[in-house]
Amino acid sequence: MKKIILSLLLFLVIFRINAYENEYFKIDIDSSYKEEILDNNTYKWTKDNNYIAVTIDSNQSKKYDVSKFTDEDIQKQKEYLENSFNETFEEYNIKVDVTDIGKVNLNDNVILRYSLYYPTKELTGSDTYQIGHVYTTNNYIFTLIYSSDKDIDVNNDLEYKNILNSFETKDKIKTVVDRKSYLRFILLIGVILGILGYLLSLKKHKKQN
Repeated sequence: MKKIILSLLLFLVIFRINAYENEYFKIDIDSSYKEEILDNNTYKWTKDNNYIAVTIDSNQSKKYDVSKFTDEDIQKQKEYLENSFNETFEEYNIKVDVTDIGKVNLNDNVILRYSLYYPTKELTGSDTYQIGHVYTTNNYIFTLIYSSDKDIDVNNDLEYKNILNSFETKDKIKTVVDRKSYLRFILLIGVILGILGYLLSLKKHKKQN
């Protein structure tokens, strides 16, 4: 029991948590992150070259359900994402890798998780690592992005685990899927956030020089 209490106290000392909540979701964010106001239902918090972001899109007409994706669907999604990212960053001679993409059981929900790696060190001073998490509910599609300038250990990174475990949508999980157009929605929200994080880092680098 003493070890558990000490661990909890140590956790609270290391992470000064601010609870954020709105009508769509709630999440715990380390107080060292600065909240930014963005348009188009995008919520973002930044710290140096790192950021956490949540995007929200309507699912009322699309009827997506990531829990129904097959292995073939996920592989096609991986290829589609990589092609789209690499077209976006072609002028920078940057090749983006999408890794570890698959369905994950998290807090009784099935989500789609994927990792991104941007070799941006020569341009920004550091490489960029991101993990995306896609949640589909009755009314919304949520994407939670965790972006860092260091490799992210999903099993041992306490900050990452706290953010992921604290994230909770206020809508029920969807059970119907539209298989004809599912590829588009992850591209829309995933690529936009990837570009956003990269350009932010690039702008900071230019300002420093």
